[in-house]
Amino acid sequence: MVRSECSLSVAGLFRNYSPIAEALDVIDRWILSIKKRPENGVVKNRPSDASDMCFDKDGVVIASGMDVWNRASGSQPTGECRKKYPVYSNSRQVAGAPLSDSIFKCTLQSIDTALNEGLYGQLTTDVLERLRVMKRVFPSGICDYTAPDVGRPKEILVDKHVPVTIAGRLIEPDYRDSREIAAENESNEEP
Repeated sequence: MVRSECSLSVAGLFRNYSPIAEALDVIDRWILSIKKRPENGVVKNRPSDASDMCFDKDGVVIASGMDVWNRASGSQPTGECRKKYPVYSNSRQVAGAPLSDSIFKCTLQSIDTALNEGLYGQLTTDVLERLRVMKRVFPSGICDYTAPDVGRPKEILVDKHVPVTIAGRLIEPDYRDSREIAAENESNEEP
């Protein structure tokens, strides 16, 4: 694997090392593998080093694997990369949107409905003042992220049973969760 040296890149995030060259190399090898063995599909052609990971400023891998960016949830611990480089929330997440940011257009609810649902916590003078401002700023209401996505197309955009074209080749689609595929690969490797 080639390590790319740079003095300052990606808005100053990396001082001595940038993972960009390595990432492009992995993508290139993945596409070439798909071209050579289209019958294997996208997932089975994935290079073994195509993995989530994080690095220190000198390019030393801190952690790699499927769980390195996990957030703590139930019995699932916080991933090592997330511990080192915390992912901060944004206004949508604070309002209840999923981390996947997969809502095209949210269902709106009135400020009063949100208040009655307890979205703003305990009703204090400070909260009441902010609600007055919010009613002026959001006269049509605010997002209700517990409701269905009203912007997502109703029709199926990609038929999960029809091959897709990748790198000029027809590839059988594989829409399984990556953890399901990893478990299947592990069970196939066992004697």
